[in-house]
Amino acid sequence: EAGVSVDSLLLPYLADSVTSVAFDQRKFHGSGKDFAERVKNLRAQFKTLNEEIITFAALRSDAADLDLVSIWFKEKAVRNNGKSDSTFYQENWRFNKDGKINYRTAFARYGF
Repeated sequence: EAGVSVDSLLLPYLADSVTSVAFDQRKFHGSGKDFAERVKNLRAQFKTLNEEIITFAALRSDAADLDLVSIWFKEKAVRNNGKSDSTFYQENWRFNKDGKINYRTAFARYGF
């Protein structure tokens, strides 16, 4: 949302160490603060960015001691150059034993 700091929204939920694999297979591994900075830099490329949650599923594996949330959403954006874009995403967010996000994967579907 416009005027809201990415740090204040995201940092409280990130583990000290985060791994992220983007839909285009770009990988990031580093601190939660560095991950939030990357998100902030990405968001700066857009005049507007709206994400509509379609659905989500919270998953728990006692055997693997694993908590995960899968989220499906549609993103509508206008880039700084004025070009509009719309994409469907599915992301998986894995949580550590402290309830902080430590792993993320993303998948995208484009409407060609």
